[in-house]
Amino acid sequence: MAGLAEGARVLDIGAGDGETLRLLQAKGLRAEGIDRIAGRGVRRGDMKRLPWPDASFDAVMAECSLSVCGDTEKALEEARRVLKPDGLLMVSDVYGKELRTAPDLSLGRPATRAGWRRIASGFRLLTWEDITPLWTEYLIHALFAGDDLGDCGFYARLRGKKTGYFLAIWKRRRRK
Repeated sequence: MAGLAEGARVLDIGAGDGETLRLLQAKGLRAEGIDRIAGRGVRRGDMKRLPWPDASFDAVMAECSLSVCGDTEKALEEARRVLKPDGLLMVSDVYGKELRTAPDLSLGRPATRAGWRRIASGFRLLTWEDITPLWTEYLIHALFAGDDLGDCGFYARLRGKKTGYFLAIWKRRRRK
């Protein structure tokens, strides 16, 4: 969806076991990742203090990690810092369709679509897609397969709240 050219440099923040890195690399992208716990090909570290220099990446991606990182605004500041001018931020994460507060999330704002747009203020939204049905299908398959979702009780805390899952691409805004 992002239209990244072969050889583009991509950083996965909250890369987990590195499965997405391997997929990106198989597609010809130069992918690197960081997570609290090092995985295969994943550097151990904190997405709120990225060890790469400014303007290092063509794209930064985060799969269901920004909402639980502890300080989403700081993580987005760091993502913006390591992105090249006009770099892309690719996010898939949870949002509250009617969730006015986000006590179980790291957003510091309502976890609605509008809340996500405000928190990503250093970026211009290019696309937002509600992929709740796909997310639900994935979770059901993962549960039946006995997969470790590594969610630290995240989904249990959201039980009963009207949540969905989105995929969005933002473009880094140039500083004035």
